Amino acid sequence: MMVLATKRVQGERRVKLIHFGALGYGHNYSRKAKKSYLARSAQIKNKAGQLTKNDRWSANYWARKILWPANKSARGPKST
Repeated sequence: MMVLATKRVQGERRVKLIHFGALGYGHNYSRKAKKSYLARSAQIKNKAGQLTKNDRWSANYWARKILWPANKSARGPKST
């Protein structure tokens, strides 16, 4: 999957294309798997040592938001 993310940096609007997820991978949609994934991915850090779960320019942010949303059932690309 991919998303066109925007953010303002010093008053200037910047745009970045972010790819996340993987084709060909199935997902385990159980509540236990989702809870486990969200706990693991909440600790992912970038090279600067900052958490990526709230960074709109990280693939982790978009995977958590779109593929594994906290208040909805998990979804994502189906394996083919």
